[in-house]
Amino acid sequence: MAENTPGAPETSSLSKPVWRCKVCGYLCARDEPPDLCPICKAEKERFERFM
Repeated sequence: MAENTPGAPETSSLSKPVWRCKVCGYLCARDEPPDLCPICKAEKERFERFM
């Protein structure tokens, strides 16, 4: 079994879902996608669950 490297990010379990803007690719980790993308201003409906 491999050991975790000290200081390496924990990727096996995220506390919040990651959302991706389908227009520009912006990623954010939060419970719900933002109402507007801070990069391209796409609406909430243009986000998909990424992780």
